Amino acid sequence: MENANRDMIRLKEEVDFIANYVAMEKERVGKRCAIRYVLAGEDDELNRYRIAPLLLITLIENAFKHSLTNERRWYVDIFITFSDGALTVDIKNSLADKLLKNNSTGLGLANTRQRLALLYPTQYKLHCAEMGHDYHTF
Repeated sequence: MENANRDMIRLKEEVDFIANYVAMEKERVGKRCAIRYVLAGEDDELNRYRIAPLLLITLIENAFKHSLTNERRWYVDIFITFSDGALTVDIKNSLADKLLKNNSTGLGLANTRQRLALLYPTQYKLHCAEMGHDYHTF
């Protein structure tokens, strides 16, 4: 959490934080939820580039928070790729059952969009789409 007080951190630190968060979720819900986390990128490259701290974790947290289902397969898939100086985050998750749906203010996603716009005004794309019983953030 000390990284939150810094303007920028190594990309490797950010993906390590995400990996730890995913490991915690696997312990918490892994018997009921199919969780897949894939990181493609070389450590030396991830150590060379910097990113605003805790920028991506809201997207990961949302995937877990809004994916709970008893009616279908409960899953969260997270693919992070870093190649040729470009970071790609692709998250797919089941949509929560209506009865299990958390009330959402949308504040986390709105804050993430705002941070991206302020920090990387012409260097990012963020898309979110509901597709049937699934949600896709990329």
